[in-house]
Amino acid sequence: MPIASETLTPAMPDFVRSLNALLKFARLYGLHHIRSDEQFERTWRELKSTIQASGPSGLVIGVSGADLVLNGTMLESSDAEKSLSSILRNAQISSIVFTSDLFEDSFLDFVKAFARSSKSRDILGLLKNSFDSRSERGIRINQLRFVPVHPDESSSAKNWLRDPEKLAQALGHNSAPAHPRQFSSFAFGEELVGELGEHASAQPISERESLELLALLKNIGAQAEHQPVDDVEWKQALDSLSQPAKAVLGELLHEQAAKLRLNRLDDVALVRLQGEVAIRCAIEHFESGAIGPEAVRPLLARLCLKIADARTALPSRKAKFAGAKISADSQTDAAERQFWASLSPGTRDSVLLSEHIWNIPPRNIQQCAKEFQKAGDEERARQILRQYARCASSPDATARKRVAAGLSELVEFYIDSSTEVFSESMQAIGEQLHRERDPELQSLLSAAFLKFSEHAVEHRNFPAVREMLATLGQLENSRPTWARSLRPRIGFDNRIPEFIDGALRNGGFHNDFLDVMRAVPHAAADQLAARITNVARVSEREKIVDMASAIGEPLQAKLRQTLELAPSPKAVRVVGLLSRLQPSVVAQLLPSRITSSVRETHDEALRQLSSAGAPERGQMLMNMLDLLDSMILPMALDEVGFCGDKAVASDLLRVADARRIPDASDFVRVKAIEALGRLRVPSMEAELLRFVQEKRAWRWAFPSEIRLAAAQALIKLDPERAPILISNCGLDPKLLNFAPLDSRSDRDFVRHRRYPRIRMPRPVPAFAQSARGKCDPDVHVLSLEGGLLGGDMKLPLGAPASLRISAGMRPIELDVLIRFTKQGQAGFETVGMELPDRARLRSLLVSVAPNTSQRSVVPI
Repeated sequence: MPIASETLTPAMPDFVRSLNALLKFARLYGLHHIRSDEQFERTWRELKSTIQASGPSGLVIGVSGADLVLNGTMLESSDAEKSLSSILRNAQISSIVFTSDLFEDSFLDFVKAFARSSKSRDILGLLKNSFDSRSERGIRINQLRFVPVHPDESSSAKNWLRDPEKLAQALGHNSAPAHPRQFSSFAFGEELVGELGEHASAQPISERESLELLALLKNIGAQAEHQPVDDVEWKQALDSLSQPAKAVLGELLHEQAAKLRLNRLDDVALVRLQGEVAIRCAIEHFESGAIGPEAVRPLLARLCLKIADARTALPSRKAKFAGAKISADSQTDAAERQFWASLSPGTRDSVLLSEHIWNIPPRNIQQCAKEFQKAGDEERARQILRQYARCASSPDATARKRVAAGLSELVEFYIDSSTEVFSESMQAIGEQLHRERDPELQSLLSAAFLKFSEHAVEHRNFPAVREMLATLGQLENSRPTWARSLRPRIGFDNRIPEFIDGALRNGGFHNDFLDVMRAVPHAAADQLAARITNVARVSEREKIVDMASAIGEPLQAKLRQTLELAPSPKAVRVVGLLSRLQPSVVAQLLPSRITSSVRETHDEALRQLSSAGAPERGQMLMNMLDLLDSMILPMALDEVGFCGDKAVASDLLRVADARRIPDASDFVRVKAIEALGRLRVPSMEAELLRFVQEKRAWRWAFPSEIRLAAAQALIKLDPERAPILISNCGLDPKLLNFAPLDSRSDRDFVRHRRYPRIRMPRPVPAFAQSARGKCDPDVHVLSLEGGLLGGDMKLPLGAPASLRISAGMRPIELDVLIRFTKQGQAGFETVGMELPDRARLRSLLVSVAPNTSQRSVVPI
């Protein structure tokens, strides 16, 4: 049993316990259970760290009686160790070797063998099928063997061909050579300098000699172990081998015996030896300069084909491979990976940095790059990855084919290694995909492009995403159908909201992100325009405006195009964002877009302008005041009051005097006066005082609600003088104190509360009628701007309704818009009422309002 040279680390017993738990979970629950998944991830992490700590020999778990031996050290016999020892003994496994070549998929196959077999004796067969003679998979299984001893003599005396030491002696090799074989030629790309010593005249083994050597090993495997051998005949066969063939076989026998501590060449060892012969032949051909990198795989393919025939001829494998078709390509792939892993570092590195790098399998590329990364040479690792990706545009079609398939396999390593290299590789794939005309290569390149694109989008590698979009743009011009089929598979469009969310959360918009958004201005414009009406806080809104400004002209052009050419309902959805970026364009185009439009379009335009908070929105609204629906007009005047633009005061006064809109209701005039009060324009003091004090005959000239609104506006304008001016006007101080609210700069909220909101001490019965019929809700919350209804009702969202509140001798009648509905609740906004109803509503609110909800602006 192989024993590692490294000492036992504290983490190794932890791995044994994790492995024992994993094998039990795999049998109990299967590999797709959450407990099995979690245990597999934990065990795999511990195994990787344990192999790394074990050194080049790897991790060896052996069985000694009822105990476990880990890297040559006996473990304490706890329940976990005893359980794992029992599992291995029942499966007739003497030891398991995990090497540094182990990958996660190989370890998963190892666990599957224990999970899929219900009988212990079947586990060994599954493991040998997966790992026998496949050292590149990183796991070696050693079987418990019970060899009967012949009463007269052992079988080794009859068949000395199976004894590595005796076979080496028959070849004339009594010990391993002190130095590796060298050749008087050139290493790839560089001349060998210096003296080669006594081995300079060594000749590499030829392909013909390798085939003869493989035939000899095949005949040795066909020789029955229990039958005596013809010493003369076999010694003649061995003597007929050429000197290079003898040298190679002798070296391999000594290496295998030393590495695996073999004292018997069983069928598994013979198969492994045949593979080593093929790899040694390729290495000597390559290092001697007889072949270049592009000829390595064809040579290995021919030798592996011969090895496949030899394997099926082994007595122990005839039944196993009867009628089965062995894949020569898979064997060639494994031999090729082992070939490049066995080369000297200098020779291998010269190929890695040349245009012949495409001959190296992807797994070896990854392993070499990882070695440089561990050594701290990040730049060399990036050079290797760059050089490999450049071969996607090689003039050689075979090179392009292998690199396209290899890049698909290495995509995760590329994305983890370097953002810059990943982006450059993405660009190389895209450019070749645009040029490629071979259908098979197009398919391979598109698969690589798709995988790179998916990882770029998933990891938010915006330079690579930018290259992806550029490639898709080129393909849409040359092959539009193909490009349209690629885009939904990448899933980029669905991730744009996620990209924008991340950028808004992190703050600071990087140029790469902005470039990506400029490449998709239509999607960016739609997303940002929709978001600006849904945000609740001013700080969030300003981030959206800053992002739109940073994206620049491409986005603004899309917004202008939408406002100008899209149907009116869709066009007004971009008004908010565009009013912050280009207010002059909105002022010019919006009036024509809402002309002859329905009330819903007017409502959406107003909400857009209100949410965006552009300083110019007051003038925009005043310019199209005559075009707005009568239900939207009162809310527009409220928004004008919050805009802070004093230049609109004269127009508001004309509305209050019924000169701007002659047929405007008194409710609209009240709204205009309240807007004047919020703007606080000193020049309006005389006009507002006129509304309060003017009389006709023995009566006041204006209704009480208009006089109250004007008096409240005067108090906002001059809190010290106004109470004196209006002291003899007969206004109830309690009603006067129930005034409209102003915007507050210290509140980080987009929407402004226009009036105090009062929760009713008890639900107030009401009657509502809409397009869906009649209902009898209760009023739970109420203000001069709207309220909250409760009860079983069916009110259409966004539709107008008539609401009658039963309070006092006469009910209060309102025209409202339903703003939201949910189970048992509905919110409404008041858009119209007669002034007597407004007076009764104000009295109701004052009567139930707590004192803390009113600000005392005049002495009571």
